[in-house]
Amino acid sequence: MSDKEPFSPTEAALFFLLLHEANKHRWEMPFPCHTSMISLRLATTKQNIVKAREGLRSRGLIDYVAGKNNRQPASYSITALLSGELSQRMSQRLSAQLSLYNNKDKDNIQDKGVNSRTRDDVWLSMKELERKLLTDIPWQEQLMNVLAQKGNSISELEALQEQIKAFFAEQGLSGLKGRHEADCRSHCFNWINKRYSNIQSRDNHENKSDSRRGVESTFSQAEDFSQPF
Repeated sequence: MSDKEPFSPTEAALFFLLLHEANKHRWEMPFPCHTSMISLRLATTKQNIVKAREGLRSRGLIDYVAGKNNRQPASYSITALLSGELSQRMSQRLSAQLSLYNNKDKDNIQDKGVNSRTRDDVWLSMKELERKLLTDIPWQEQLMNVLAQKGNSISELEALQEQIKAFFAEQGLSGLKGRHEADCRSHCFNWINKRYSNIQSRDNHENKSDSRRGVESTFSQAEDFSQPF
């Protein structure tokens, strides 16, 4: 298709990113994908993403439904060369195969008695960890939900992402070069939760202090106190 009509660099990058996401979702169509996440991973603007996905749809490679907000992302389907029946059979077959492979891997680990860390708990550089956490929108939404349950509500993903950046900036000042991913995610959550808890505690203390303040006297001269109460 590119020989007949070249794709733009963003269209090409977006298509392969969506293929990667389809693999992660075991080819169950449609699958969700946040535009902000795509923008970060492709290092381009949301406007370019919107233009590129429309170009892919016009050429019959994908279909999508635009998202409405941070909590309802856009959904995508890979339609290139796949009939509806074939797509459904692929989804069922791939899901079954992946489940089989995952079970085999799990059995192998148990048989060998390996007590090593999971795949998600690999050692990564701080720069790579920051990129992963900033592009992991589902994890961010889960973090926001847990914080809300603890009374530390963050209303926007952008605000949470600024806290994640602040966390990594502090880690950089401490001289850390890298750490295990699972440990980093846990530390990041605890750091943000503690930060918001301290802010809330300070605000509550200030409110209590204000409520305990007495009404200031308006008397300015000694004669004012000689009047009967």
